[in-house]
Amino acid sequence: MLKEDVRSPMGDMLTPAFSLIVPDLLHPVAFGKYIVAYFDDVSAEEDVPPPFNITIKYKLMKHFEELYFRILDMEK
Repeated sequence: MLKEDVRSPMGDMLTPAFSLIVPDLLHPVAFGKYIVAYFDDVSAEEDVPPPFNITIKYKLMKHFEELYFRILDMEK
């Protein structure tokens, strides 16, 4: 349980989210379905949970433009 979960009225939200996402990550078709974006000042690529190591990671704001075009499924 994360320290943020202790203060949250909802409790642990990470575990239920993983239970929905991880089975999908086991199928190669879903590799392009998920992306990870993180703020460089707040966290680092090493903070990304291991199940998401197969996804593309974007460092915000450095890769914001690439992320934007990826979400829209457009060429730069």
